[in-house]
Amino acid sequence: MDHFESSNENGRLNRSGWLTIHFSLVLIGCTAIVGQILLMRSLFVVFQGNEVSLGIVLAIWLIWTATGVALAGCAANRMLRPKGLLAGLQVAAGVALPLTVLLVRESRSLWGILPGEMVGPDSVLMISAITLGTFCMISGGLFAVASRVLTVQAGFTVADATSSVYLWEALGSGAGGLLCSLLLIGHLGALEIAVLIFWMNLVAGTLLLFEGKMAGVLAFGLTALLLFLSLSGIVQSWELSSIEALWSGFRVTESRDSKYANLVVTEGEQSRTIFANGVAVLSAPDPQSAEESVHYALLQHPNPRQVLLIGGGINGSLFEVLKHSTVERLVYLELDPLMLELARKYLGESWESLEHNERVEILFVDGRLYVKTSDQAFDVIIVNIPDPVTAQLNRYYTLEFFQETKQRLLPGGLLSFAVSGAENYISEEQGAFLRCINQTLSMAFSDVSILPGHTIHFFASESDGALTLDPDLMLKRLRNRGIETEYVREYYLPFRLGADRVEDLEVQIRPLVDTRANRDFSPAAYYFNIVLWATHFKGRYRSVLSSVATVGFTGVIIFAILASLVPLAWVVLDTRHRARIARGAQYAVFAMGLTVMSLQVILLLGFQAIFGFVYYQLVFLVAAAMFGMGIGGWLSLRQGGKRVRTLLMLQVALAVSPLALYWMLGLFAESAGGHRLTGELLIPVLALGAGLLGGYHFPFASRVYFGAQREKRRGIGRLYALDLLGACLGAMLLSTFLIPVFGFFESALLVSAVNTAPCLLLVSGLTGKP
Repeated sequence: MDHFESSNENGRLNRSGWLTIHFSLVLIGCTAIVGQILLMRSLFVVFQGNEVSLGIVLAIWLIWTATGVALAGCAANRMLRPKGLLAGLQVAAGVALPLTVLLVRESRSLWGILPGEMVGPDSVLMISAITLGTFCMISGGLFAVASRVLTVQAGFTVADATSSVYLWEALGSGAGGLLCSLLLIGHLGALEIAVLIFWMNLVAGTLLLFEGKMAGVLAFGLTALLLFLSLSGIVQSWELSSIEALWSGFRVTESRDSKYANLVVTEGEQSRTIFANGVAVLSAPDPQSAEESVHYALLQHPNPRQVLLIGGGINGSLFEVLKHSTVERLVYLELDPLMLELARKYLGESWESLEHNERVEILFVDGRLYVKTSDQAFDVIIVNIPDPVTAQLNRYYTLEFFQETKQRLLPGGLLSFAVSGAENYISEEQGAFLRCINQTLSMAFSDVSILPGHTIHFFASESDGALTLDPDLMLKRLRNRGIETEYVREYYLPFRLGADRVEDLEVQIRPLVDTRANRDFSPAAYYFNIVLWATHFKGRYRSVLSSVATVGFTGVIIFAILASLVPLAWVVLDTRHRARIARGAQYAVFAMGLTVMSLQVILLLGFQAIFGFVYYQLVFLVAAAMFGMGIGGWLSLRQGGKRVRTLLMLQVALAVSPLALYWMLGLFAESAGGHRLTGELLIPVLALGAGLLGGYHFPFASRVYFGAQREKRRGIGRLYALDLLGACLGAMLLSTFLIPVFGFFESALLVSAVNTAPCLLLVSGLTGKP
């Protein structure tokens, strides 16, 4: 007989009541994860695709949720009939979700952020805190109230109640993540999905209030469903209106969600722009960008026949490549098929003629993956993507990628890419970024040339004499190939390649002795770009980043050890034996939350560095982690007991897990060959394992904690709140500071060190007897 059946014998719930409670618990998790997916994707667009913002958003989410758990836990402790409150909060969560989606989409207008204006760290923090507060607090409060329902109406102990809610909520989160990814996103808008979740919570709340009156509840559910379907047209209208509010100041032609990004097409008087997650990825027509992105590179080569273009071809770059009569084959790589679908729709006949050109081969594949696995070789490889402002983009500027492209070049071949620059003055922050790129490229190629300007073009080759910055030679090749251009021509090219300009830029971005190379697992260029982004705003984020880098990793480790002594003293100095046991369990749960969240961040960013399509896999990874938590909780509940020895073993496993994960990611990067199947199957297994570790840990710590208290009802939501606060700290530190500044290995080492103090407490027996 399993745990729930035995509790049913001692409790006051019949079979119908159990089904109702379980449905409610699963829906709590489902609502939380769907809300997190919808709101984080919407805020990602509001904050223009900045990945630093995701760390801030996730931290705010967890803080508000922990606050809701703590407040509701205090209130639930005094309630003898909490089921009504659970029903009310369930309906409130359903109401809050669509309202929060609307508020997020109105946030740029409400905060007076102009169209196209960058959003700084202070605004990210403020918008996130205000928009997410209500929904997250309700979502957190549901955990504490549901735990109280199980203690009052099912006869559960407080420890088993909190563990059971943890289990079923995790399973609901996993199911909700899969539901959202496989069935909802791409077919319904964010507001439509939020309204659907509202109706589901309304039905769940009704079931809780009218338990046993199934006929009436079913009739209400059918009525609610019919009403939802009848109002779907109105909801769609709200969806369009909210999207227009989000893009206030633009004329939105179309908004679509693909597997890889939210794509929005805006239309001006003479051009159209496509935004991916709030970032303008191309405008068409844009002849200057189209010409400069390819002609400078192709004019470096005396006879370019085989050309690989990675990204950015839709703005006209593809047409410019084909102007070179020497080109026999052009391979164009585009990750997102929807991007090309929009090109067909808005670029018309010109794009259709391009698709039927025998010299052009268009592949829907990640550029990094193609370069790593293809056996094709090219005369010129052009990387035409934005600056490494995200972890995904940073993959195209690392030493590993440069070394991979070198293997795909024919004798005399070259690699070309461009980053943002300046006509004259290079700031200190921009200089540090450019030195990092220059250092990394020079480590992979023997010959590197740089073309100055508002965009700085880098050219690299392994063949001596293959590169040239002679404007006369480049113009001669332009004329011989019969190419007509508007910007890359005789009156502009000699200016950009002036000897003084080239020499001045080379001096400014010449690598220093301590210049870091940009690597997959040590994303230095990503860090420098974050610092560069921070210089656009007032505030302390830039100085904090610089201070952390100045202190060095050793200083950070020392600070972490000293910080861990505070809770350690809080536990040890208490002379009451039971209090020490309870405090030790709380410390262990806090460290567990920090570690499990850190594992997810390392896994997500590591996955991005290796495979590059984490936006598509994000929901699957989150769902796998939540299912792992549910399985771990179920296994822990079946085992029972409150043995500290088991808790110690779990804490040691948590301490080892970050370094083990880093080691496994390294194996994937070296031996997996970047195969997509490896990423889609094995990486989610690691996410499931990380979740299982946390899910197995929480019930043991819960039984140790509540078993040490004289008043068993006290602190019903405290452990979960500490779990969330630890996760908050892990998300914030790793995504915004540690990984950008120090890299993956050092971050994993620091997380492992955090678990040292809880392990010592358990070893010494301060948390109680096994």
